[in-house]
Amino acid sequence: MKKKVLAFACAMMVTASLTACGINEVVNGTAPSSSQRQGELANSPVSPSVVHNPQGNPHKILVAYFTYPENTDAKAIHSDKYDVMSSASLKTRDGVAIGNNTVIADYIANQTGGDLFSILTEKPYPTSYDETVDQGKEEIQNQELPALKSHVGDLSGYDTIILVYPNWWSTLPAPVQSFLKETDMSGKQVYAIVTSGGSGFSDTIQTIQQAEPGASVHEGFALHHNDMANAEGAAQKWLERTGWLP
Repeated sequence: MKKKVLAFACAMMVTASLTACGINEVVNGTAPSSSQRQGELANSPVSPSVVHNPQGNPHKILVAYFTYPENTDAKAIHSDKYDVMSSASLKTRDGVAIGNNTVIADYIANQTGGDLFSILTEKPYPTSYDETVDQGKEEIQNQELPALKSHVGDLSGYDTIILVYPNWWSTLPAPVQSFLKETDMSGKQVYAIVTSGGSGFSDTIQTIQQAEPGASVHEGFALHHNDMANAEGAAQKWLERTGWLP
């Protein structure tokens, strides 16, 4: 069964995953304490960047995801100069390029009634996929965490955070680390879902737990780019074990 939620249409741009390879470093840095982040968020309401599900979110779930194409020039991606199908990270739906992580995040939110949040950087990534690969590598090597323009705000209304992300250079993309650094998930159940070219979770579970010491972090599922044709089936199989489906 596949539910259509019109509220998510605006969020259904394209998303992509960079092939996991190369670097084995973990970018940890010094995360602010739980009490510090709680104080910073005390007067911060749920952000308008959060797309609320009209189903009412019965399980108090937030699906947060990061996608490259929502963080670059969408017009360039859809132009004839950009070979969308050159990347295994992208698929098409009704003739429109859709990225792996958006497909997964949107499906899970639709099926569970959860809210949806896209992690967006202030400075867009290059429209060239190869240049973005290089920039992502440099950010990780230099421990550079980009500033974000989307902020989730107060999480008190959620019990569960589902984090969907690509594996970049065998660790979390720098923007996802920025999101974790500014977001206090203490007391939450956090489920990680990763897309990759073969490296799976690598050290991302440990990195999330280090950034969110007050949360309980769990492996959701890992999906290889070659298996993206069955992304919704993989998500459905996982969801059937969670107890969140109607």
